[in-house]
Amino acid sequence: MRVAVCQLDLSDDADMEVRAAHNRAGCEAGIRRAAASGADLIVLPERAFGGNVFASKRDALQLAEPLTGGPVLAEWCQLSESLGVLIAGSFLEVDDDENVYNSCALIEDGEIKAVHRKAHTFEIEDGVFTPGNAVPPVVDTRCGSIGLLVCYDAEFPEYFRMPCLAGADIVVVPVAWADVEPAPSGERRMDVVRLQAAAGANHVFVAVANWGGTHGHDRWAGGTTVLGCDGYPIVGPTSSGDPEILFADIEPAIARDKYISGRNHVHGDMRNDLYGRARENQI
Repeated sequence: MRVAVCQLDLSDDADMEVRAAHNRAGCEAGIRRAAASGADLIVLPERAFGGNVFASKRDALQLAEPLTGGPVLAEWCQLSESLGVLIAGSFLEVDDDENVYNSCALIEDGEIKAVHRKAHTFEIEDGVFTPGNAVPPVVDTRCGSIGLLVCYDAEFPEYFRMPCLAGADIVVVPVAWADVEPAPSGERRMDVVRLQAAAGANHVFVAVANWGGTHGHDRWAGGTTVLGCDGYPIVGPTSSGDPEILFADIEPAIARDKYISGRNHVHGDMRNDLYGRARENQI
């Protein structure tokens, strides 16, 4: 299967109508371009439609939509069906109580197969988004079993491992990594290194899509990549926030073999009888 990770030129314009129009068009263009290049699974950045920075929850509500009846999800479903692709698209979700979630939907054959609500909110999201409280979903698709996380979720090894233990062949991670703390010369960003470690520790593919462009509130750090089961990049990571789409051809079945030696199994060798003791010593 071919995975496309889309580092799109997205907008954080203060005018929500301008922002919405720019990002909606950018997502559609990115999906169509990736599909034209043979992509089977297309990954968009975190909050690809809604944006990155919000002055308040009220602003976020202007761009949030429910799982049914919302224009952006409906458009992504139509594109999925007409182009014959899977889309992992991150958006702002609102529920009946006007809670706003930083969510990611997995769409196949024009249908929403699963939605993950980001469980670990980060800095500027506090007070705007409600954290999700669910185990990350894993969906069986024609492209293998796909797990969903959103950005900061992936930095917690315990949480990242959940979809892996549930059988994910590939973990999708939409992100919004700003270049606020550049890596030392010659070093890779720790955001990328942490995901490389997670991919290798769980012997799973990882697909990461970051923001790009010059319309954003921040300078974007790059890092868009597809990681192999050994933790090493198959393509990327991008070194800047310039918009681009990367492609990687992978075989999902490789992730189902968790042996890293003749007898060692990355999940079978876990010692849960020991790990629980750490919680007894927590402050």
